[in-house]
Amino acid sequence: MRIGVPKESAAGERRVAATPDSVKKLRDLGFEVLVERGAGERAGIHDEAFVAAGAELGEVATVFECDIVAKVRPPSPPEVERMREGVLLVSLLQPERAPDLPGLVAARKASALALERIPRVTRAQKMDVLSSMANLSGYRAIVEAAAQLQSFFGPQVTAAGSSPPARVLVIGAGVAGLAAVGAAKALGAEVRAFDTRAAAREQVESLGAKFLEVELKESGEGQGGYAKTMSPEFIAAEMALFRAQAKECSVIVTTALVPGTKAPILVPKDVVEAMAPGGVIIDLAAEQGGNCELTVPGEVHEHNGVRIVGYTDLTSRMASVASKFFATNVVHLLTDMIPKGAKADEWRIDLEDEVIRPAMVVHAGEVLPPPPKKEPSPAPAPAAAAKTGTKAPGAKSIKPPPPRGQAQAGRDHEPDAQGVGQHGRQHGADHRGVPPRAVRPRRFPQALHRLRPRLLRRLAGHLVGEPVAPHTADERHQRHQRHHRGRRHAAGRRRHPGLVPGHRGGARRHHQHRRRVPGHPADAQDVPQGQPMSDFFMSGGVIIVAYLFAGVLFIRSLGGLSKQETAKDGNLFGMIGMALAVIVTAISWFKGSPTPMAMSMLGAAVLGGAAIGGMLARRVEMTGMPELVAILHSFVGLAAVLVGMSSYLSHQDGVHLGGAVRTVHLVEIWIGIAVGAITLTGSIVAWAKLRGTLSGKPLLLPARHLLNAGVAIAIVGLAVPFLRASAPAGLPFVLAMTALAGLLGVHLVMAIGGADMPVVVSLLNSYSGWAAAAAGFVLSNDLLIVTGALVGASGTILSIIMCRAMNRSILSVVFGGFGTGDVKTSHAAVEGEVHEMKADQVAQKLSSAKEVIVVPGYGMAVARAQNAVNELTQILRDSGVKVRFAIHPVAGRLPGHMNVLLAEAGVPYDIVLEMDEINRDFNHTDVVLVIGANDIVNPGALDDPGSPIYGMPVLEVWKSKLVVVFKRGMAAGYAGVENPLFFHENCHMLFGDAKKSVDALVTAARAAAE
Repeated sequence: MRIGVPKESAAGERRVAATPDSVKKLRDLGFEVLVERGAGERAGIHDEAFVAAGAELGEVATVFECDIVAKVRPPSPPEVERMREGVLLVSLLQPERAPDLPGLVAARKASALALERIPRVTRAQKMDVLSSMANLSGYRAIVEAAAQLQSFFGPQVTAAGSSPPARVLVIGAGVAGLAAVGAAKALGAEVRAFDTRAAAREQVESLGAKFLEVELKESGEGQGGYAKTMSPEFIAAEMALFRAQAKECSVIVTTALVPGTKAPILVPKDVVEAMAPGGVIIDLAAEQGGNCELTVPGEVHEHNGVRIVGYTDLTSRMASVASKFFATNVVHLLTDMIPKGAKADEWRIDLEDEVIRPAMVVHAGEVLPPPPKKEPSPAPAPAAAAKTGTKAPGAKSIKPPPPRGQAQAGRDHEPDAQGVGQHGRQHGADHRGVPPRAVRPRRFPQALHRLRPRLLRRLAGHLVGEPVAPHTADERHQRHQRHHRGRRHAAGRRRHPGLVPGHRGGARRHHQHRRRVPGHPADAQDVPQGQPMSDFFMSGGVIIVAYLFAGVLFIRSLGGLSKQETAKDGNLFGMIGMALAVIVTAISWFKGSPTPMAMSMLGAAVLGGAAIGGMLARRVEMTGMPELVAILHSFVGLAAVLVGMSSYLSHQDGVHLGGAVRTVHLVEIWIGIAVGAITLTGSIVAWAKLRGTLSGKPLLLPARHLLNAGVAIAIVGLAVPFLRASAPAGLPFVLAMTALAGLLGVHLVMAIGGADMPVVVSLLNSYSGWAAAAAGFVLSNDLLIVTGALVGASGTILSIIMCRAMNRSILSVVFGGFGTGDVKTSHAAVEGEVHEMKADQVAQKLSSAKEVIVVPGYGMAVARAQNAVNELTQILRDSGVKVRFAIHPVAGRLPGHMNVLLAEAGVPYDIVLEMDEINRDFNHTDVVLVIGANDIVNPGALDDPGSPIYGMPVLEVWKSKLVVVFKRGMAAGYAGVENPLFFHENCHMLFGDAKKSVDALVTAARAAAE
């Protein structure tokens, strides 16, 4: 399948329908791309760039013979003649302006898709060429206005006098209008905007502009995202508003345009004459007649000193970026026309598609009429009849059947509010001696019971005291007998209506009642009596609800922790959820009447643990957080081991169970202990490595992977005799497995190098979650299972993200032995001269800079320089310098380490950006301050295949004009690799303690600011 991209033949058109980037994407989809020679020259794209991207070059005749032809402007008749039969033309066709064009295409038995007719629906936003081009034209309108206006856009104060800001009126707040508003505000103008659609107010005001309205209220919302034609009264009020604004504004930008129709006149001659000489009007609708009465399409016309710009090629004046946007829209369109999972040669035109059909003008030589507009479906007649209480003509009255187990209700047997018939309630009161008043408190549980889902039935049973487990057949039979005991004589009396006061139906009705009893009885006397309020709060139903609520809080906590702005709220949600879980679990435990000794031990454990945790949280510095997190993971692993062993030794090993159920229970215990032991010892080793007690070099034993595999097989093999033995005979197998799992945890982490330790901390976090989930299965605690799964899954995802950031495979880190913490040297020689710079010199560079990026690393944490860095940031920002922070995913020794440090110091969240967000901005940055970072800014990761960190994504700071590295000396980084950055011409070293160096910069910057 070939796509042809010809050179645009329309006069003044500089755009092209493809770019090298879009060619690569089309090639990835399976298309072949043929570009006419010189097609991109006027957009600044040379033929060599297309060839490098994988395109072929050809002549115009061969281009139009491709399967698909992509153009910007409509083809000329000679170009249509060149098209072969069956080709698809994708272009801005505008058949309203060239009515003969569809017929010419149809005569060639070809197809044509008009990009301007793609509907404005959510799915088609990425294909919306009109929106992308309108965005460019709105921005360019302000650029052209600034070129024509003989004054400043923003306020100016000079020794010779001052100039107020220009006042700009934007008529129409669509895509182009909003782009114009944003561009004018960026230049410092005072901007006002008008639109008939009230929904535009919020967008206009969010950009800092003033939204204008007329006194006459009328909605301007039309179809397809365009404004509708307003009433004559509204238009008159609109003109009055524009006349008043024209006297005050120096620039007017009009954007009112609907494809295929003549542009409405919004700026008549008298409005132009109301503007002061020197004013400028930019008419974006000039190509379709113009919004200004005096517009001359394609020219700049002057009337009474006001310049009216009627350019029709505003997007072509930004041909490079316009071609990029246009080509991207076309790629998305063609991608959408390929069935999911198919290749390019299976591409097809689906005339049932809601996006493709409206845009198809010609299909296979046939000119298609516009598709019919979809009208909203009328409301069903029966529903309307139900509201009015009348019956629709011809409609049948359908009465929904009663719930299963409920008797058919006659006139005297209508169901009451809780779904219990009057017959049943009175029957219970008469024959069981239960007063009617005692029945009413049970309405809510009975309503829940009728909802049928198992969870709600069980919850309702808890709330009113019924057993959680379903009744057995014997229990149902006994209940049936109790229900009818002592009623035989009454049944005999009910053979004839009227024998029992208030009843109709006699024996037949009674037998219906008997038939529904073995199922789920609906009579009031079958609802168990309520429990005291204290038992209600101790019931299992409340525990289930509390656990469910705690689980939701934990999920909200993870969601909050995903962003700096919401991290505090995430922590709060997590703390509330954990407090709720502990309290509810303790209440459920007290329900079992524990001994005073057990309660004392629990209280001591909870209070003691809380005291130790609070003390450590206050005493541990941020630099010690990685070690603290690692050791906390070991506690989770230890808890999983102890829970598993306790469950096994306390005769809860499933002896009372049988068959597969017992086996599953024992497997849960086995897995929980194994995962807990690996987490326990692995976390201790990680803590020792991070603390410096153990070396960061990996322990690479011979045949280490075979050793790991052998231990894993032994752990699985020991499970066989364990499952066959009964407690406590299987304890030796448990202890042997625990020892082997602990050794496996030690070896796995010992074999990982120091550079991979941040990933290890994240991975151990995942292990601790799975260990907790395993403990939850052993204890049959739903909340522990859910919480452990959340921690385990989130830790795994974070580990994968960090592995990608370090060019590691997650499996290599899991199985150990692939760390790069050992000291290696790159094959490329690190040579050059180190350039040193003093603090006052750095301060001078910062004072003259416009953009500064700070790259923090672990050295900043060690020096505790984050507060000084924040102070320097505030001084620079107050001086008008744009300051941002670049965060590498593995900066520091803990995921998010740098983010927490900067948040603690008060650095605004919005200027702290991740690597992927800021890496492209180093090209136009004046100064980069690298504070305590090394490996994450090493260019050898990208250009030295011999480097141990080759392939690791890094912050490309060397692309900036000046790099200043804060460092104590020339030592290698955490990965033990020399950094060629230190010898670059644009890199200067500021040696010394990071905090003292930043303090010196703060002093110098403050003096310069004063």
